[in-house]
This record gives sequence, C-alpha cells and structure tokens, in this order.
Amino acid sequence: MPKKNVFRSLVVAGAAVLTLAGLGTPVATADPSDSCSYYADCNSVGGHISRATVINRAMKWVNAGYPYSQTTYVNGTGENAAQKWRTDCSGMVSMAWRLKGVAPNYGLNTGSLPNVSSEISFLGLRRGDILDDATGGDPHVVIFDGWVNGAGGDFYMIEENGYYNSIRHKASSVQFLQDRGIKGRPGDGGDHYVPFHYNNITEN
Repeated sequence: MPKKNVFRSLVVAGAAVLTLAGLGTPVATADPSDSCSYYADCNSVGGHISRATVINRAMKWVNAGYPYSQTTYVNGTGENAAQKWRTDCSGMVSMAWRLKGVAPNYGLNTGSLPNVSSEISFLGLRRGDILDDATGGDPHVVIFDGWVNGAGGDFYMIEENGYYNSIRHKASSVQFLQDRGIKGRPGDGGDHYVPFHYNNITEN
C-alpha cells in the first residue's frame, strides 16, 4: 500500500475511534489542570482549591452560625488547625478560599482580595467566585453560589453580614445591591460590586 494511503487509513481509523457513538462529534478529553489533585499544593493553605471545596468550607461556617465580628477569629473547618480567620465578610472569603489565616490580620480584606484573584464578567460568575465592593465607607464582599434559574437573574450567595450580625446562605433577587450596583449587570445604578475569580480555584 502506498505511504499516503497508509496515512489516510490511520487518520480515518483514529477519527472513527474519536467519534464512536458520537455521530461525528469528537470525544472531549478532560483537561487535568481542571482538577485540584493535578497540583502539588492542592488543599494546602494558599494552594489550589476546587469550587466545591470553597462552598463546602463556607457552609461549615453557615451551619455553625458564626456571628459577624471583626475581632473574633475561628477555624471552624476541621482542617489546617493552625489557621484562624476573622468572622467578617472578607475573613469568611479568606477562610473559604483557604488563604493564610494568621496574626495580625487573620485573612485578607475587601481591598486585598483582588490581589489573589482576577476580575471576570457578571455573567461569567461561577460557584466559589465573589462579588467584592472595596469602595466607599461600607465595603462588603459575598461568595457567589450559583444562579437560581439562569445566568443573569437571581443568584445564591453566602455572606457574613454586619447589618444582620450573622452569616447567611440565601437566594438574592436581581435587586440585590442594585443601588450600589454590580459591575456588568444591566440597569444597576453603579458598578461598586466587582465579580472576581480566585486565581487558584479549579473546577473540581
């Protein structure tokens, strides 16, 4: 058989394997970098962490009911026992992202969280990302926990809220934060709350 026909046969055979039971659609190969276990620093302080783990850690604080405080420091995760975080909004995010929780600050704040994350679009938000407002006299940050019905509408969030003196997991209406505004959300009165993606987060 001529060489060009041998090559053509190999290509056709390979394509048949890739499209087996897929009606001509190539079989997708998983990107190993999407998994936390791909990284040597997975599950270490300041290392890579999966979206599911971020939410699970935050929910441990929700279930424990830690009230809002800027001067109380707890672990509450059952791991990394030497670490403690402030039970305020940015301390809770630091804990959920497994950032360093040691004296004197016990976590980052709304102004420094962008140093370990990257800005994304409002519609690009995924579980474990944050909405961060580091402006004005009342900064605040919440963890995004998915859309209620579809991208751009109501969404679930986790927050340590000083006004209510509590940690909450709740569905937020599209009106939430509308006065100060979420960057990239149509109809808002401002763009104080900015969506961010933690640089060391993985999909699973």
